[in-house]
Amino acid sequence: MSIFAIGPFTAADAALDSSPVVAGLPSITALAGVADVIARAGGQPAANLPVALLLHRVTPHSGMFRPTPQPSGEPAEAPGRLFGQVRATICLADPADTLFSDTVRRAVQRARFAGARMEGDDAPVPPVRACDDLGEALRSVPPGHLLADRTDILEDATTHAADPLDALLDVATLHRDEDGRWTNPYSEPEPGVRHRLTPLSVGFQALEPIENASGREGTREPETPHVFAEGVATVAEFVSARALARAPSISHAVLWSWHIDRPTGLFVVRGRTPAAVEAELEEQL
Repeated sequence: MSIFAIGPFTAADAALDSSPVVAGLPSITALAGVADVIARAGGQPAANLPVALLLHRVTPHSGMFRPTPQPSGEPAEAPGRLFGQVRATICLADPADTLFSDTVRRAVQRARFAGARMEGDDAPVPPVRACDDLGEALRSVPPGHLLADRTDILEDATTHAADPLDALLDVATLHRDEDGRWTNPYSEPEPGVRHRLTPLSVGFQALEPIENASGREGTREPETPHVFAEGVATVAEFVSARALARAPSISHAVLWSWHIDRPTGLFVVRGRTPAAVEAELEEQL
């Protein structure tokens, strides 16, 4: 399985999540968009290529505020959409080894990450390197942290909470212990073990039947079938790229790809380990 390291790049005005649940990070669905552009350039529009996001730095802009009416009639200000500068590297997996570096490089020229252009340090386009595995790709770029899917932690928390939203809050909330340390039982399940966890947007849940989708006036593309949806969030872990690069094998679910459950109207991006991606390819063959 080949890995293409794209970057490091800088996205100067990337859209960051700014919901009451998730804020300050690019949605992982932005990865699916980049992977889709590259897959289409390679003649594989439905390839669903797994992709990892290595964050080097995220700097939110101060943002803009807009007047918002209040029930009392007095004007107030609410934050608008959040943007920021993101420096990152994308590691694109090619399980079937069907892509070429030139194809990926041409696709990256027109791809956008979270709505922003991806620019290299000394060139308008970030570098693209073909690597034999993810470890080699991580060793070829500056240090940072990958986002690993930890839906397993959220599922565990859900068994002890009233609903999934309460479970997400339980995972994300820090409590001061008797020694004055801020801690969380999910971040530190046992002495010496520490997970750097964060809520993360991973998709959308339709609020109306998909079969009722139709064009809607006032949208960007009124001829495209449209339904209202709400965001889906999970728990992710920041994992050191240097630690993974030195490991004999990578057991974290850092390769993300999209999944669709049409009957329930769910579109979600999930993380898998490199071994799981390769095992799925072998089953298909």
